[in-house]
Amino acid sequence: MTTTPFLSRAPVRRASALLAIFALGCAPLLGSCAADPTSQPTESTSTPTESYQPRHETTDPIPEPQPTPEPVGEIWQWALGSNVWDDPRLARYAADLGAPDTSVDVNANAEGFQLVLDSDGTVVSVVLFNDETALGLPVSSTSFSAYPGELPAGLTWSDTADSVVATYGMGTQSGGWGTEIAFTYAWTDGSSITLGFAATHEAQLPGAPLHTITLR
Repeated sequence: MTTTPFLSRAPVRRASALLAIFALGCAPLLGSCAADPTSQPTESTSTPTESYQPRHETTDPIPEPQPTPEPVGEIWQWALGSNVWDDPRLARYAADLGAPDTSVDVNANAEGFQLVLDSDGTVVSVVLFNDETALGLPVSSTSFSAYPGELPAGLTWSDTADSVVATYGMGTQSGGWGTEIAFTYAWTDGSSITLGFAATHEAQLPGAPLHTITLR
């Protein structure tokens, strides 16, 4: 019988001892894994929070309101041919009229003028007034004050039928017999000016003051 020397058995014994120690240390870990073979790693159930990001959209800026243009010159110089519903210079008079109405003219009594409109609201004539109360005409809420601005053709409210005839001639006369007498003067461009006097009979005409100036 052959025997193994003692020295050759020592390494084998040491290796067995190390394996035993290692097995004892891993036993708790191996046991926990064996207890629940279906266990899976725990997953987070919380929902990620999204931060609000405002959208930047390109939009046109709100236009700034534009001021209403101020009329330049006298009403009789620019209003003829203008439309009361479209011309911003006449907007405040259109507002007084309300909705478009073919039977209504603009009567600016306190400002001393009237705008006569056609069915579309276009100004076809401008009538300037002298102070009707000062002329001795019946006083009412519709009485006109004197137009305060410059008058056409170098006229003034102190002119009379006599002074007009002396300066411009007779013109085409109309009226009389109970209606106001007027002289009409036509210009070469087709426009005209009619001067009405505070006289309804021929006997009243000399010295009769100027009442209205109508431009067409």
